[in-house]
Amino acid sequence: MEKPMILAAAGLAAMLLAGSSALAQAPTQQPAQAPQTAPKEQPQAPKKSKVWTDDNISSVRSSSDTYQDQQARDKAAQEASSAPQQSPAAAKDTTSDARPIPQVKTAKEADDLIASDKQDLQSQQEYIQQTQKELATAPDSSKQRLQWRIQARTDIVNRLQRDISALEKQKADLSKPSAEATSSSAKTQPPSQ
Repeated sequence: MEKPMILAAAGLAAMLLAGSSALAQAPTQQPAQAPQTAPKEQPQAPKKSKVWTDDNISSVRSSSDTYQDQQARDKAAQEASSAPQQSPAAAKDTTSDARPIPQVKTAKEADDLIASDKQDLQSQQEYIQQTQKELATAPDSSKQRLQWRIQARTDIVNRLQRDISALEKQKADLSKPSAEATSSSAKTQPPSQ
């Protein structure tokens, strides 16, 4: 009887080993099976076709539109390169002129405008001097603002000086024709007998 018990014990041991190995392999096999079932549960949605409306048709560009745009850019670049180049100083003068130089008709009008501009010029120069004194003792936070004010007022001073010299030239031109007119009228009159 000993033999059948040994055989039964050996068979039981073999079954236990087989069962434990099956249990060890079971967790690794289950994740492999899970992904196979997941895609079957999600049906694929049908692809939607693009529907064109009048709202988005303006975004469609043809090759002729692209060509015309390129031609317009080339023409603008050609015109810009053929335009006469101004010096930076001349470009600054044309853009900084907020008001044109006044045109006077009489010498008295020129004198009045020159006197007004000289008074304005003096007040602007005094303001610049005062602001420069403030700048020397100002905290760093306000120095940039004060420098901007000085630069703006300096531009005004330059414009006023330009206006004054132009008005003086106009005044000189106004007085010349009257002097020439009297000398030319004296030449055209016959000598009196």
